Amino acid sequence: MKEIIYIQAGRLANHVGTHFWNAQQNYFTYGEDAEDSIVEHDVSFREGLSLKGDGAVLNQGEPTFSPRLLLFDRKSNFGAVSDLYGSDEDASDGIVEPWEGEVVEYRQDQIPPSQHHAELDVEEEISRPGTGHASPRYWSDYNLVYYHPRSVQRLPDVPDWEDAEGDWISNSEMFEKYDEEVDLTDGAFRMFVEECDNLQGIQITNDVATFGSFTNAFLAKIRDELSKLPCLAFSLLSPSVPGKLDSDDPRRIKLALNDALAIQGLCELSTIAVPIQSPTGWNTGKWSSGLHFSRDNPYHSSAILSTHIESATLPLRLQGSVNDMSSFTTVLNWRGNTRLAQISGLFPASSDDTFEKDVEKRIFDLSKLTSDQNIHHDLKTTYARIDVSRGYSTNTIASYDKWARQCQPLPLCVHAPAIELPSSFPPILTAPSQIIRTLSSLHTTSQSSSIFAAYGALANDCLTKHADVISRMGVELDDVKELREGMWVLEDGYKQDAHDGNDSGSDGGNLGEDEEY
Repeated sequence: MKEIIYIQAGRLANHVGTHFWNAQQNYFTYGEDAEDSIVEHDVSFREGLSLKGDGAVLNQGEPTFSPRLLLFDRKSNFGAVSDLYGSDEDASDGIVEPWEGEVVEYRQDQIPPSQHHAELDVEEEISRPGTGHASPRYWSDYNLVYYHPRSVQRLPDVPDWEDAEGDWISNSEMFEKYDEEVDLTDGAFRMFVEECDNLQGIQITNDVATFGSFTNAFLAKIRDELSKLPCLAFSLLSPSVPGKLDSDDPRRIKLALNDALAIQGLCELSTIAVPIQSPTGWNTGKWSSGLHFSRDNPYHSSAILSTHIESATLPLRLQGSVNDMSSFTTVLNWRGNTRLAQISGLFPASSDDTFEKDVEKRIFDLSKLTSDQNIHHDLKTTYARIDVSRGYSTNTIASYDKWARQCQPLPLCVHAPAIELPSSFPPILTAPSQIIRTLSSLHTTSQSSSIFAAYGALANDCLTKHADVISRMGVELDDVKELREGMWVLEDGYKQDAHDGNDSGSDGGNLGEDEEY
């Protein structure tokens, strides 16, 4: 079995992750007459036995499946304990402290379960969160899976008078302190590694503003022992977009510089890094036809992000798939110097006879700088591409094949069944349906040079005009100079590849193949 260990860090990342895990839960099939699941559950879930039960949710000794996941967030972002573990007991209950003196214990009132979970518990008709009542308070309000206690990593809240967003040094130090206190790397992480028979890699989703340097420091520690293990990282950038910043707003400059440092680190530490622009800055347009959502509501925007991340990585989990994270990342980086990829997609897909119009006008790139998001994607600038369609008919697949032949090298194509939305999915579709068709893509392209150019220019501006911002972040000037040079080198490398053109005679010339499930 080729297992994956997942890491989620940050509030938006955990909203994305909650939708992702609810989708995985929805793949389970029950009953003797049920069809086999399209995914191999053991890739993402670990099997165990419940130690105790309440007679309603689980019985003692009953088999359980929990995500092979390390989940990080501030304590105040977690919500109700029962929404995570399936009982009202905190995982920390029952721990014996090495103190024999008198103890006076003060506890806050428990956060009550969400209405969605209350309906699940009494088996009432389930309403979608955010329809008959207020939007979810926390990402755990619509969580449908139960986590192993070692998965949940609660970090202390930041005092109200501190602003930890974009603080590269203090967030890196936070990891070092936390790792020392709870033995994270040699404890919870090692436990998941040792349980695996054939670990294929690590998949990361993290908020860069709050957990960028934390995640980089964690990944650097992992690399000390697992230097060749593939890692696919989806990094959710801050709303501070370089080139659109007010020179009198040091906080937004700090956030953007923090993003740049995170991208630099992930390009060194991960096998493939996929930056994703903040949903608050998305430009709506033809791509969002069929959707009615709020960019400022993480419950809504994370559902769109998760749909594309879940579908784009589906080949890693499919039954009988020949793909794993090593081959997957090799396809995207067959040149050896394109570690930064972009993610784009079409959601929801329209009827069969509109495919060509859809791919021409409705594919939205989640990684492009917001100023470039409406620029048409030029297939001739693509180095490698992995496309995953969901629910396409034979006629639409034929239309896709005709369109894909414009790519050189040809994309790796996987055609899978449509998405069956779980009850937790937000009401953002203008034509509500439980079955949705999508097209999601990961690709490496010369257009990524604009990302490196923008962050290189930002680093240069910080050195020449905003040394005070660098000083307040605690970052050394030499580190920012190295960042600037590194961004410019990466920019030139992607531009040079574009000038060289795609060599169809190279190993990347025949990457394309169709897989249908």
